[in-house]
Amino acid sequence: MHWRSSILVLPLLGLFFWSTAPIACSETLEEEPLEPLQESPKAAMTGLVASATTVLPLSLSESAFADPANATTIRSALASMSAHTDVLKEYAWGKDPGFAWLARSLGQDVADATAAFDGRRYEEARFRTQRLTSNCVTCHSRLPSANDSDLGGHLLSGVDTSALHPDELAQLQLATRQFDAAAGTYEALLKEPPVSGGVGRLWYFVDYLVLSLRVLGDTERPLPILRVWAASETLPSFMKRDVRAWLSSLEALRAQALPKTASKEEQLARAREMVAKAQDTPGAPSGQQELVNWIGATALLHRVVDGEQSKSPAMAEAWYLLGVAEARIGHSPWLSQPEYYLETAVRTAPETQFAKDALAHLEWHVAVQYTGSGGENVPPEVQAELEKLRGLIDGAAKP
Repeated sequence: MHWRSSILVLPLLGLFFWSTAPIACSETLEEEPLEPLQESPKAAMTGLVASATTVLPLSLSESAFADPANATTIRSALASMSAHTDVLKEYAWGKDPGFAWLARSLGQDVADATAAFDGRRYEEARFRTQRLTSNCVTCHSRLPSANDSDLGGHLLSGVDTSALHPDELAQLQLATRQFDAAAGTYEALLKEPPVSGGVGRLWYFVDYLVLSLRVLGDTERPLPILRVWAASETLPSFMKRDVRAWLSSLEALRAQALPKTASKEEQLARAREMVAKAQDTPGAPSGQQELVNWIGATALLHRVVDGEQSKSPAMAEAWYLLGVAEARIGHSPWLSQPEYYLETAVRTAPETQFAKDALAHLEWHVAVQYTGSGGENVPPEVQAELEKLRGLIDGAAKP
C-alpha cells in the first residue's frame, strides 16, 4: 500500500485511521429499481463532471473550502453529485457486481462528504471530497479504453494544476479519463532513477503499470523507463531486483499475449496460470517482484467478470483470483474492492472450494485491519457479515 502526498492525503493523513470505510463485507445488491433502468450513464457522468468542476478546485484550498461565502456553492455541487450518483447506481444495476459496488461506493463517499461539510468538519469534508477521485480512478482503470474523455478535459480545464505534484496531476488525469496524458505525466516523474534512497518513487510504478497494462493495453510503453532504472548504479538492490523482474515479466507477456478474440474461458485459464506463478515466486523484500504478473492477471480477470451475473464455479474462481491479485497490487488504498471481490466469490458459488478460500482470505484481511496494540476489535456489523458468509457456505454444504 502506498500513500499519496496531497490531493488525496497531504495534510489529512491523520484522518485515515478513522475516516475510511469498514473493510470488506459490503451491503448486498439492492432490489431491482421500479423505474426503467438507465440505458446510458452519459447524462449522469455529465452532471458529475459539471459538479466536480465546481467543488474539486475549492477543496484544494483550505481557506476557500471553509469560507462561508462558498458554502452554498459547495452544498449545491455535492447535492448535484448525489443526485447524479443515484442515477448512476440505477444504471449500474444488472451490470457486473464490481461496477455496481463502485457506483454505491461513490454514492456513500458523496454522502459522507456532505455530512462532514454540514457538520462543519471542513478538513474531513475536504479529504472526503478529494477522495471521490479514487472511485473514478478505480473504475476507469479496470478495463481497456482506447479514447480519452472530452468531459474529463473540461473538468481539468477548470482546475489550477500548477501547484500539484506530478503524481497528484496524474491521479486527476486518470479520474477524468485523460489516459495518455496521465501516462506522460508518470513517465516524466519516473524518467530519472533516484540518486539515493527514493524508495517512495517506486510506488509510482504501480499506478503507471496498471495504466499501461490494464487501460492502454501496452506492454511495450513501460520498457524504456524500466531499462534505464535496471541499468542504474544508484538503486538499492531490492529495487533493482524488482525492476529487472518487471522487465522479464513484460517480455514474457509480450511473447505470450492472448489474441483479442480469446474467450473468457481462455482468459481465466491464463490468469490462473499467472496467479499461480506469482504465488510460487520466492518472497522479495518489497513483496512487489511479481507486480507485472499480478496486474496482467487482473487485466484478464476484469474482462472475465465484466457484465457477468453468472453464479457458476468459474465466476466464483474469477472473483476469488481477482480479490487475491488486487490485494497484492495495492492499487487503490482508499477503497476495499479486493475484499468486496472476495465476498462476491463467496456469494457467487458458496458450494465451491473457491468460496471457502475466499472467505479465509477475507477473514485474514479483517483480522489484520482490526488488530492493533489494543488487540483484535472487529466491529459487530463486520463480524455479522462474516457470519452470514460462513452461513452461505455451510448451507451450501448441507445435502
